[in-house]
Amino acid sequence: MKIKKKRGIYYELHHVSVLSSNAERAFYFYHHILRLKLILKTVNQDDPNMYHLFFGDETGRG
Repeated sequence: MKIKKKRGIYYELHHVSVLSSNAERAFYFYHHILRLKLILKTVNQDDPNMYHLFFGDETGRG
């Protein structure tokens, strides 16, 4: 996401890591609502019933 200055402080979101048992719902929220790009989808190593999703900014940085 673009860097924005607010009260003299710069903010930037690098990436978001999500654990979810419902990858479709998580994808819908993070991609369609928050407008983040899905970078990687894997199975959680600690719980194979959970997905580990990685989202980044519009350039796909993560």
